[in-house]
Amino acid sequence: MPGDDLSRKRQTVIDVSQRNHLETIQSEIRKSNELLTTLRRENKELQQSLQQALRGQRNIDIDAHYHKEEDLLHNKMCVLKRSLNAIKGKNVELTREIERVVEENKYVQIESNNTIIDESSPIAQKIRALENRLDKCLIKHNEVNTIRKTYETLLERLQLEQGGFDTQLSSAEKALRTTEREMQELIDVGKDAARGRDQAKAEVLALKLRLQEEHRHQRKDLEQRRVFVQEKREALEKAYHGLVRSIAQKDEHHARQLQPEKPGGKRGPRGGLGGTSGGGGGGNEGPGSPPVPPRPEDHGETAEWLLAHKTAYLSLREATMQTSVAAVIEKYLERVQTNETLKRTIAELEESLRTDRRTCEGLRERWEEANQRAGGAMVASRITRHARDQHERRRRLQAQAGSSSGGKDADPPLSSPRKPDYGLLAERANANRQVLGEFQNHLKRRQEELKAAQEKYEALSKLALNVEAGVLALAEKLALAPPPPNGVAAMPTATPHSNPTSSSPNSLSLPTGSGEVPAVLLLRHCEAKAVGLIAQLGPEELEEGGKGRAAPYGPPSTAHKSNQAPTTGGRLGSQGKSLALGGAGGLREIYHHLPSEEMNEFGIGALKGSSHQSSQSPIHAAGGGTSSPGLATVDDFPDNEIRDRHELKVMALAMVEREEKKAYKQLAQRRKEVS
Repeated sequence: MPGDDLSRKRQTVIDVSQRNHLETIQSEIRKSNELLTTLRRENKELQQSLQQALRGQRNIDIDAHYHKEEDLLHNKMCVLKRSLNAIKGKNVELTREIERVVEENKYVQIESNNTIIDESSPIAQKIRALENRLDKCLIKHNEVNTIRKTYETLLERLQLEQGGFDTQLSSAEKALRTTEREMQELIDVGKDAARGRDQAKAEVLALKLRLQEEHRHQRKDLEQRRVFVQEKREALEKAYHGLVRSIAQKDEHHARQLQPEKPGGKRGPRGGLGGTSGGGGGGNEGPGSPPVPPRPEDHGETAEWLLAHKTAYLSLREATMQTSVAAVIEKYLERVQTNETLKRTIAELEESLRTDRRTCEGLRERWEEANQRAGGAMVASRITRHARDQHERRRRLQAQAGSSSGGKDADPPLSSPRKPDYGLLAERANANRQVLGEFQNHLKRRQEELKAAQEKYEALSKLALNVEAGVLALAEKLALAPPPPNGVAAMPTATPHSNPTSSSPNSLSLPTGSGEVPAVLLLRHCEAKAVGLIAQLGPEELEEGGKGRAAPYGPPSTAHKSNQAPTTGGRLGSQGKSLALGGAGGLREIYHHLPSEEMNEFGIGALKGSSHQSSQSPIHAAGGGTSSPGLATVDDFPDNEIRDRHELKVMALAMVEREEKKAYKQLAQRRKEVS
């Protein structure tokens, strides 16, 4: 083609020009290198000549210098001649190339100017031949496209009509293999589920055994504490009885010493701990009244009664960590309400868990029944509709193909008594896996809820056990208190119809000797006993008790003074009362500040009314009668007994801390095992 030749020639010209430019640059580089070499050599020679001239070794020869310059110029001329010859050769080549390009350009212009071609010319004949060939190729191409479309249509019809016995048999075999594989998977899943169920049952059984073991250990610790407290109480009682006997012997000895000094033997002893006077050093006895010595039986019972009440009150105050009966009752009622709320929550959670289990069992039974009824082909309705639509569309296409072929090549529909499959056997495995995953997720959620409920139940059981132990300990410590006053109701008996709250499922009932009694009623009875103790004291004794709260056991020197000066029995007796009921003054102050409705609610309304009567009680009368000897026997406790009480308190606190640490360790270990 002329266009290709022209572009090739242009590219050749461009390449030649680039090659010439590159050669020119290379020649310039060579010239520069030669010039640089010459200059360096001349510089070196000049430096040597200069050094020789400076040193005066020889004279400079001007002719030799000129000869060297001539040689250098000759060399330069040779180099320039070589460059000139190269440039002339390149010029000749470029001139020839230009002439050739000009000739080709003329030929192209001549060809382009001849726009009218003669029909008889070879070019016109060649063009007509090419056009004829192009028309024939287009016709053949259209025929080939038509034939291809026809064959494609036939292929589609053959593919739609391809539903013979071999294809159905292979489909049935494939479906059977898929069903067998799914059946084996379901059997494996069933085995895994049974194994997991057995493991869960074993874990639940182990957890129950562990809980029973922990409850047994807690009961054992509680029994040990009770035995320890009982032993300490018996030791204190023995020490007290020994002290009472020693005081009685001292009183008798002192009375025998004073009898010879009295005329006629008609005056009784004064100022002793066993005398009839309850004052600090005087009485209202007449000179002719005979002495009334105290009976040892009355003396021991009164002292034991006061000591029991004192011990019960102090133990109650230390156990509740409060300073008033109202605060103790309020704290306990708050704990009981919290316990009832937690029990209701546990009952609701257990009921919800049982409901969910029943629902799960019902759904599982319905699923198994439906799956068995459908022959293991349970799939979603959406998948069924989609498959049915595809089957209908395929059937319509087959009907259209049969009608277009005249009904000769159409295969008759296969009559089968079973329902159409719709091609769902391949999708049954996915549906089964989805259902199995849903059941596994549901089972996992229920197991987590069961675990949380079990932990909550353990905490509530522990709290209920602690509350039960505390209330029983309070009831045992106040078991020796006198009957409550008339304004306070007595504790009801544990009968089935005596209290409507006893039948409540959330109420806390405690075992007693006569049956189970609600904890609230037991605490009210303890409160009534404590109120009975406080109501028998007067204002002076309450003030002394309030002063003694800061130092409830008194100074250690008091016991030594009581042994050295037995004549100060009245004063020591009053100090013994204040020690026996230390802190009662603060209780009365709290009761006076409480509103009347709250006091009536707790059953201590008779406390304010009894304050005036207590000032007129025979305890503070001048001639105390038979009550003063009993109160006079409650003396200051010696130092060794005070140390025993302190030791008991410290040991009890240490035991509580030790049990709390043990409970925390067990709880942390249980959580670690569960996790």
